[in-house]
Amino acid sequence: MVLGVDFSASSRRALEVATAVSARASAPLELLHVWNPNHLAGSGATLVGLRSWIADQKDLLIEQLDDWATNARKGGVDVSSRVVEGAASEMISEVARSLGAGLVVVGRQGSAHLAHVLLGSVSERVVRLASCPVLVVPEQTAAPQSPERLMVGVDFSDASRDAYRAALRIAEELEASRGLVLVYVHPGERENWLADWRELADGGEHPHDQAALERWAEVPEDSRVPIESQVPVGNTERILMRAAENEACDWLVLGLQGRTALEALLMGSTTDRVLKLTDRPVLVVPMTSPRPGQSMS
Repeated sequence: MVLGVDFSASSRRALEVATAVSARASAPLELLHVWNPNHLAGSGATLVGLRSWIADQKDLLIEQLDDWATNARKGGVDVSSRVVEGAASEMISEVARSLGAGLVVVGRQGSAHLAHVLLGSVSERVVRLASCPVLVVPEQTAAPQSPERLMVGVDFSDASRDAYRAALRIAEELEASRGLVLVYVHPGERENWLADWRELADGGEHPHDQAALERWAEVPEDSRVPIESQVPVGNTERILMRAAENEACDWLVLGLQGRTALEALLMGSTTDRVLKLTDRPVLVVPMTSPRPGQSMS
């Protein structure tokens, strides 16, 4: 597991969550701080003085990150740390990939009301770049540090199938006692008619109803995770966030179909909007993420 650290309050909250999850899953935790001293090149400082200053600053960052690692170890977690240079989102994704990490954790600054402005930058790009699931932790979240109940947003796509499988694996690994809630948000009768008018005209059953959702889940026979399903009607992101609150779900789990910011803009990605507005940690699962059986380490 890799935690991106920028020493902000949101990183501190993400550290609490990552430490609790790491301890519960018995998975090692890598604290990673990425910095880029290149902006100092035009400051007018002498080359010798600049090199000395950079070396001193890196030593201070290493010391600060070591303090965070020491605190995390108090929870019985196997913690290592490193400071690297480069673009934060790219380096976090690259280090996670090189370590074979099953989970990346990053913080999200600001309140849900301002998150559409403040998320941007590193958290959003890590979500787009990472090859494993990414847990985005809001600074203001009231969710417990380790989840007992997860909600999976389902749209019957391959992306939501991967999200469901990842959620099931995590629920088993973390022994989430209250299991999963699968939610497909029905768009309503008018939209349903426009999309499936032939089937409705024949009196057929809409393919995405409650029974279809339960069949889609394909719960493994040996699974001990309790799974519920719901098919409410309304606006997708609003319903998902309301359902997470009403069902006391600690994490939201969503699949990621578009890998670039342009794709997200063109799709009007529900994942993007929920990610920016919810007050709960969101686990974003890319379609290239590990299959069941790979741990979070």
